[in-house]
Amino acid sequence: MKKWLNEYLRFTRKERMGIFILLAIIIAFLWLPQYYRAKPDLVKIDTALLKLFQVPAMVNPKPMEAANSASMYNIHYFYFDPNTIGEKDWQALGLKEKTIQTLLNYRSKGGRFKVAEDLRKIWGLQKATADALIPYIRIPRTEAPALHSSNANRYIHTVPALQKTISPIDINTATAKDWEQLPGIGPVLAARIIKFREKLGGFADIDQVQKTYGIKDSVFQILRPFLRFSGTETAVKSEKLNLNLASAKAMKAVGVRSDIAEAIVNYRKEYGPFLELGDLKKIVFINETIFNEILPFFKL
Repeated sequence: MKKWLNEYLRFTRKERMGIFILLAIIIAFLWLPQYYRAKPDLVKIDTALLKLFQVPAMVNPKPMEAANSASMYNIHYFYFDPNTIGEKDWQALGLKEKTIQTLLNYRSKGGRFKVAEDLRKIWGLQKATADALIPYIRIPRTEAPALHSSNANRYIHTVPALQKTISPIDINTATAKDWEQLPGIGPVLAARIIKFREKLGGFADIDQVQKTYGIKDSVFQILRPFLRFSGTETAVKSEKLNLNLASAKAMKAVGVRSDIAEAIVNYRKEYGPFLELGDLKKIVFINETIFNEILPFFKL
């Protein structure tokens, strides 16, 4: 038996080495697939290019936003005493029903507005709305006449609130004083609007006023009902920019959106000069609306 085992199971050193190597290879083939999974090739995206050709938001607002914006046209500003005016007056000033109920509950529990800034304490009242209303608050001072020995009672003299109707203004002809009489506009912001208008050579439409630095969307929505645009004939004409020579900085200075200005410059570098103004539409995200908006700024 021993002789038989030695005859069939006895290997040389080289044979044993070969067997071990073969076993190692077999184990490797069985073990490696459990821990190795081929990863799909990832496509590297040029984020700068993606941003350049990103489609801008729709020009038209959503139905709900449009409805809210339209409701702003019913706002009527006037001087008022927050301690005495009723629910309908608050509605005329543009307050929401929930905020009005909060105000009425505050007064019914003995709350009183001593100064105009106290209006900001009302829960749910937006800052932009408070900014617009505070200039029109008139809280009468209580005055007690000299007391006589025969009359120890004190009488309170109140001054009725004055009504003021704000007249709409033309965005291309209004003076700084005209702008200041609008809700939320002070001397600094009025001066900025005038300066920006002169830089543009006149506003092309009402929405362009919102691009003035410092005018937030909430403030602009309050202003919009009082703004009028009589047409390009009232605007101060400025020299148009050469579409093939103007820098992105020069385009931005006259009111062209930053992404559009950069896209125009990149298009010139890639494809050469524009042959006609209509070639602007070849830029992927310049649709008919945007084209008509920027067309007045350029010439060939």
